[in-house]
Order: sequence, then structure tokens, then C-alpha cells
Amino acid sequence: MCADCIECRLDRRGCKQVGKIASVLAKQSRYVDIFWGLALNRPRYADGHSSKHFSPIAHQFSFQSRRVKWSVISFLCACVVKLGKMITLLLLGFGILSLYVYCKIKFKFAEKIPCVEPLHPIFGNGLEFAQKNSYEIFKSITRAYKDNKRIFKLSFGPIPVICPTHPDLIQKIMTEQASMDKPFVYDFMRVNHGLLTAQYDEWRVHRKALNPTFNTRILNSFIPIFTDCVGKMISNMQKHVGDEKPINMLEFTSPCTLEMICRTSLGGKVLEREGKQEFIEGLEIILHNVGLRMFNANLYPDFVYKNTRFYRAEMAARKVCYAFTDKVIREKRAKFEERLRSTVDSNNNSAMADENGNVVFAEEEDDMLNYKKPQIFVDQLLTIPNDGKPFTHEEITDHIYTMIAAGNETSATQAAHACLLLAMHPEIQDRAAAEVRELLADEVEYTHEILKQMEYLERVIKESQRLCPVAAVYGRKTIGTIQLDEYVIPKGFILLLNVFALHRQKEFWGPNAENFDPDHFLPERVKARHPYAYLPFSGGPRGCIGSRYAMMSLKIILSQILKNFRLTTEIPYEKMDFKFKVSMHLSFEHLIKLEPRLQGYAKISSKVISLQQVLYSELQTLERSTLITHPSHTTPNEGVLSRLRSVFHEFERQNQESITAILRVLALVDHTLENTIQDCEKVFHLPSLDSENVLFRDVTRPLLLQVETLCEQIASKDFDAIEATMETVQQEANAYRARLDETKSYMQSVLYEVDNSVATFSMASKVDELFDGIEVINATIAKSVVASVESLLLKQQILCDKIRYVQGTNDDAHMEMVITSFMAFLQNETELLMEDLSEELDDWFNQTANLINAVEEELGNVPRDLMEAPIESFLENESSLKCLAEYGTRKAVESMRQGLESILQCFSIANDTERPFEMVYHLFSEMNGDIQRTLEDILHCHQSTVRDDYNEDDFGNMASCFEMTKSILEAMQDFVDSKMDEIFFHVDISMYYNELKMESCVYYRAREMMLSVSVINQQYQKCNAGKEIEL
Repeated sequence: MCADCIECRLDRRGCKQVGKIASVLAKQSRYVDIFWGLALNRPRYADGHSSKHFSPIAHQFSFQSRRVKWSVISFLCACVVKLGKMITLLLLGFGILSLYVYCKIKFKFAEKIPCVEPLHPIFGNGLEFAQKNSYEIFKSITRAYKDNKRIFKLSFGPIPVICPTHPDLIQKIMTEQASMDKPFVYDFMRVNHGLLTAQYDEWRVHRKALNPTFNTRILNSFIPIFTDCVGKMISNMQKHVGDEKPINMLEFTSPCTLEMICRTSLGGKVLEREGKQEFIEGLEIILHNVGLRMFNANLYPDFVYKNTRFYRAEMAARKVCYAFTDKVIREKRAKFEERLRSTVDSNNNSAMADENGNVVFAEEEDDMLNYKKPQIFVDQLLTIPNDGKPFTHEEITDHIYTMIAAGNETSATQAAHACLLLAMHPEIQDRAAAEVRELLADEVEYTHEILKQMEYLERVIKESQRLCPVAAVYGRKTIGTIQLDEYVIPKGFILLLNVFALHRQKEFWGPNAENFDPDHFLPERVKARHPYAYLPFSGGPRGCIGSRYAMMSLKIILSQILKNFRLTTEIPYEKMDFKFKVSMHLSFEHLIKLEPRLQGYAKISSKVISLQQVLYSELQTLERSTLITHPSHTTPNEGVLSRLRSVFHEFERQNQESITAILRVLALVDHTLENTIQDCEKVFHLPSLDSENVLFRDVTRPLLLQVETLCEQIASKDFDAIEATMETVQQEANAYRARLDETKSYMQSVLYEVDNSVATFSMASKVDELFDGIEVINATIAKSVVASVESLLLKQQILCDKIRYVQGTNDDAHMEMVITSFMAFLQNETELLMEDLSEELDDWFNQTANLINAVEEELGNVPRDLMEAPIESFLENESSLKCLAEYGTRKAVESMRQGLESILQCFSIANDTERPFEMVYHLFSEMNGDIQRTLEDILHCHQSTVRDDYNEDDFGNMASCFEMTKSILEAMQDFVDSKMDEIFFHVDISMYYNELKMESCVYYRAREMMLSVSVINQQYQKCNAGKEIEL
């Protein structure tokens, strides 16, 4: 067999032959040299050509050597492959470990932030969202917000997304520069220069330039455009009045708001141009695909999204839309530049400008400065300066599309939400319609003042924005470090804010947070609520620049709808559910039926209508009046004062409910009477009619009974009696207003006495002031004592060091011992004295504190106790509110307060405490002087013995000074000991005397006050409606 055949076989049989060949070669040792020679080099002839003929043995070994050679090569290749796999696994493991360590370090700040469960390894919460649609994702996020009170995180893999839920944290995020940027998902809108998506540095410059374009006068110039657009919508809706099949409200509001935003941003005839339908369809495709991508993490990478049909559809739509708007912008720019050149030439190379730096043409100066015609957004972008230079074409395009995207879908959807909510709540709809009809009677044109007076309609709009916020989720990205509670969030992380959940937190919106109630936005409730608990237009410096634009357009849309139609629906409020795209939408259509509102007065006389309008206006003012009490006053408590507050608050609440019910009845006595006969009975079933509240029974119930009669007459169509009853209602309303004013005045007086004069005469606050004063005195005294002792020790130490120096030159170790012993004694004695004085001060503070606490416990509630008897009498209906209100101002009550203050003055012990320690400082000073003089004498003695040469007499003198020093310092120790005892004894006696003085002061003054209280309690028994109080 040839060598090539052996190679082929080797390839088939593999390296198993290596072992067999090695065994054969080991047995044929005499052929080893031949084997290796053949294995390494094929035998060749002298001319270099290979041998073609071998002996049988050589031929055999040639075959076997080649088999070994290829077997070894195959074996080495297999080893290399296995080694490569091992290296790959090691590198992969090292990469995973490195990534784990990196994530652990980078995201360490979020470890202690509460996380939503379930939390899966590696994937975090990502698996919970991966297979869900936008509706399910929104539901999951909202549920997480409701379950966490202040802050939590969502983990997508190792990456945390921080989700604050409390308004305090949201306010910080909205207002601090460190969190002013937007996350990457906003880039999907592809309007990089627009205010909605621009990075912070660019946004700051553009926002400053664009702020003037949304001022009040410019917005007022849009009113004719809004009115015209809404008129077209109303005309289209008129075609469906009385249809059995409901309409989808969004199909009517969406074209209306689109026309509004296009006409105010691009110009009046923009939607009359060729290609408008393709432009509108393109906008819908763009918004749909942007929303789809935002809620599908699989489409986040550009290389993935660009290979989908959604990308191709979006790019095609953008091409159509940009071509449409680019043509408009270029035409506007060309016209502007032409007019600018003409203006410059006619003004000697200069152009005019308004107060904001905008270019103004001479022929339009009056119109633009007085805003007589609409100030179109694109025209303003061409004229206003942007940080000293004009906006580029790309920047103008991005701002235009930001306006269209933010102003069209949001306003249209919000208007549809509001209409559906009004259809679900007919009593609120009727009240809002009554306000609209009153303000727009006789075909009044819209003005800024008229829109401003639509207060109830504005509350309806705000409540619809609270329950159905179109912008339900906001995202921010940190561009610096920001601290949220105890957590420090570094740069580059996403903050996710769920406004939908925030607007339904019962902590800020009360137990009825889920209900549709426009009164959530009564002025007093708004004032009492956290300012960042309501964010329909975001908040802080980066809040929506078009919020007033939106409110104005919504008011005009809804007011015209309510003026012309009654809205009904078969969808119950409890069934409302939402889905999320770029903005939040209903998960079903806004199905509403339209009924006409009659414009005639039916059979109601003009006099009745006139009375109705007067009464309605006056009672509406009363309804808007601020409450005296607050729900927090009604906390469960069995105390008399708490019961009084509960009675007051119950009266105000029932009174306001009654006024609201009366307004609903009065709203029926006008244009829509024939359509609302049965509604009267429905809206006037008030539990408060049978209320046992003493104030409500006397103040409000008489008016309610008269209105109830009116309601019965409306229900029975007794038109002849309505006029007389209306006059009676007006008379009773006048009497009611007088009673209500008087009652509120008395309530304010009583609550002032309880909450301010009595309750705020807080023993606790005054006791805290006393304790603070005592602590200051103690600290001052202790500091002064320490300073005196340190001064004494320092001066004596200096003298002793001088004595050591003199004595040290003569090398006397005994003298050093005596001096050191005296200083140690002096330091020890002063330390003991300081400890004793500190203990004395602490004892004095504790005794004083105990006495103050005892006084507070015994007398702190006297002011409240003093008021309880007449309050109890009032609550039992044994005395009047007038008597209770007038009683609190009597001189005896003031005298009682003065008695309490005089008792507390007994603890003004600053002088009494400092006086003994002034003696301490004096005694210290005396002792210091005595010791100092003695040590100076010793020093002089030793200095006199220092000579250049010494003799026996000198040494005798030295011994004399040493003996004298030793005996004097021993006597000085006894002197210091006696002085220390004297100081402590003086302080101890003085403190004891001060304590007796303070206790006697408290006793006698408390006795005087209690005698006064006894007299006052007797007068309480006479506090009733039939007897005067003589104090």
C-alpha cells in the first residue's frame, strides 16, 4: 500500500494508531535509527530526488513513520482546540466577574432603596415588563407607586430606575438643576431642539427666548382662532344630536385641537394647503410609533428599530410631514427676510424692535405691540433672538413639532376625558352649564375676563386632569448628584414620576381621592394641599410652557359644548380604565350621546329668572368662601374642645353641602327647566335636613325647607306658585346670610379663644423657654467657674516653675518634690470643687425642672378647663353661641392668664442663681491672691540666695529657705482646703435659699390664681341665653 493511502487511512482512523505504532517500534529496536531517519527526512538520492524504491523493511518503516507524524500533529491540534476553549471560558468568566464588580460598585447607592417585588436574579424587574403591553406595564407601575410611600426603585437588570412618590421628593426633583435633563426615551421623538426633549443647556437658552411667546396678551390674541375652531366642531356635533348611537367624543375634539395648534403655530390657512390629509395621517403614524417604541424595550437599540417596519413607516411619515412644514417655514422666512430688507433700507440700515427684542415692521407696529391680531408662533420664532442669533431652520422645525405633539393630542384627549366625566356626573354638568350660560348669555364674546370668571368650569377641568392626566408619567435624568431622603443619587440615572398615582394619593386628596369632585380645587383646599401633589403640566422651571394655552383652549371647547348640549353616557364611572401610548388614553372610546339644551325660558317668568340669577350669584359667592374649621379638627377625641370643633366643622360641611344642593336647584330654574323637572328631586335628597347639629338647625335648615318647597313646585310643574316661592326663598336667603355671618363671627371668636388665646398660651412653649434659659445660665456659670479655676492654676504654675528654675540651678531634688506636691494638691482640690459645684448646679437644675413640671402638670390645663363648662353648656343646648363667644373676652379670663404668667415668673432665676457664683468668683480671686503672694515671697527668698560663689553661710541660707518653703506650703494646703469648703458651703446655702424662695412664690401665686378660677367657675354656671355675665 502506498504512503498516500496510509495518510488517507490515518485521517479516517485518527490518533488511535499512535499507541500501536509506538509499541511496534519499541520491539524493533534495531530499526530505531532507521525509523527516526525516515520519520524526519524521506531518503533521497544524491541529486535531491526522492527514492522511489525501498527494501520491504524500509518501505514498511516509511509508512509507519508517516502515520506517527500525522497522528502527533492531530493530537497537538486537538490539544490546541481544548486549550482555546478553556481560555475562552476563563475570559468569559473573568468578563462576567468584572461586570458584576462594576455593577456592584456603580449601583451601590441604590442597594438600600426599597425595590418592587418580585425581583429576579440578573433580570431584576425586567421579566415583569418584558412580555407585557403598554396597558399592563402602566398598571404595574401604578400599583408599585401606590404600595410605596416615599421612594422605591425598579431594577431593569442591574440598572436601577428611581421612583419617588412623595411630593416633597418630587418638588426637589422638579426644581433642582441636578435633575433637569430628560432620559433617552424622549429622544425617540426626534425633536432634539424642542423644549420637551432638549438637553438642559440648550433648553435653558431656548426657554428664556420663548417665554415671551406665551404671555397673556399673546394668548388673548388666539381667542378668535379658538372660537372659530370650536364653532366648526359644534356644527359637526349638531348633526348627531338625538342619535341613538353614541358618538366618540375624541373624533370631534381631535380635529378641533389640531386646527387650533396648526393655525396658532403655522398660520391661518395651513390646513387648507395641498397635502394636509397626508400631513395629518403622518402625524398619527409618528406619534403611534414613538409611543410603541417607548413601551417596548426590544425596540430601544437603533440597529434593531431601524430594521423594523415601524421605522420605515415612521421615516416615510416624517418625510411627508417635514416636506409640508418645511414649505410653510421657508415661505414665512422668505417673506420675513424680504420685509426685513425693505424695513432696513427705509430706516437707514436699522430695524425696529419691541420690548422683548423682537423685530417689528413699521406697518404692523401698532398691531404687534397691542396684540390686535394673532401672534403666530412660527412668525415669532423668526423674529425673536435666540441668545443673540436667530433660530436655525432645524430648531424652528423642532419647536413647531413639539408644539403640535404637545398641544394637539393632549388637549383633544383631555377635552374628551372631561366631557365623559361630565356625562357620568349630571349634577356637576348642570352646575357647570349654569355658570357657562350665565357668563355667555346674550351671545357674549369670549374675553380674558370672561374666561377668568369660569371658576367652576376651571375646577372641572382641573379635576379631570387630576383623575385622567394625559401626561401621566414624567421622566428626568440626573446631570449631577441629588439627595432624596437619605439616598444620594449620582449623575446619569433616570428618575420616573407617576402623576396618575400621585393624583390619587389619599394622603393629599382625602378619603374620596378616587371620586370626581371639582371641589377638590376650592381655594382653601388648594392652599392646604402640598403644591406638588398636583402636576398635570409637570412642575418647576421645566414645567409646560403652554399650560395657560391649554387651559384657555379647554375652557372655550367645554363651555361651548355645555352651552349647546346635554351630555349623557351609559358608561359607569367605575368602569373607567386607561392605556398608555405617548400619552394616557381610555382603554375604550369616549362614547357620549348628545341632547339639545333648550334656549327658551319655557313657562318661567322673567322675574323668576332675575331672582334666580341674583340668588345663584350670591350663594355661589358664599359657597366659595373659606371654611373657618379644617378636617384635622375632627380627629377622634372625647374632650369637650374636640367635640366643639367637630360640631363647628360638621355645621360648615353640612352648610356647604346645602348651598351646593340649593345651587343645583336654582340651576334648574332657567333655560333647561323642561328637561330637568325630574332632576330636582334627584339632587335635593340631603341627609343634613334631619341633622341634629344645633347650629345647622338654627341657621341653615329654614332656608332648606323653603328651597325644598320650590323644588316640589318645579317637580309638579306648578309654575304659578314658583314666583311667590322664589320671593320667599330670596327673603329667607337674606335672613340666612345674616344668621350665617353672625354665626361665623361667633365661631371665629370662640375658636380664637380656644386655639389662640387659650390653646396657644402654651405652658409647654413657656416651659421650654424656661428650660432653655436655665440651661444657658448653667452653661455660663460652669464656663465661668472653669475659667476661674484654670486662671488660678495657671498663675500658680508659672510661679512654681520659676521657683523650680531657681532651685534647679542648685540641684536640690527635695525642693522639686515639695513644689510638685503642692501643685498636685492644688489641682486636685480645685478639680474636686469643680465637680461639687457642677453637681450642685445639676441638682439645682433637676429640682427646678421638677417644680416646673409639677406646675405645668397641675396648672397647664387650667385655661382649657376654664372654657369647658360654658362649652359643655352650649353643646347640651343650655346656652347660646353668642354667650359663649362673648364670655371669652371677659376681664376675669384675662386675669387668669395673667395669673399663670405670674406663676411662671417665679422661675426667672437668672439673678438668684448667678449671685452665689459671683461670690464664688470673689472667693476664688482672694484665694488666688493669697497663694500668689506667698509663692512670690518664696521665689524672692530663693532668688536672694543665688550667688556666683558659695560659702558655708550661703549654704546655711539655702537650707533656711528650703525649710521655710516646706512648712509654708504645708500650711497653705490647709488654707486652700478651708477656702474650698467655704466656697462650697456658700453655694450650697444660697441654692437652698433660692429653692425655698421659688417654692413659696409658686405656692402663693398659684393660690391667688385658683381663687380667681373658683370665682370664674361659678360664673360659668350662669352662662346661658337668658342671663348676663358679670365679671
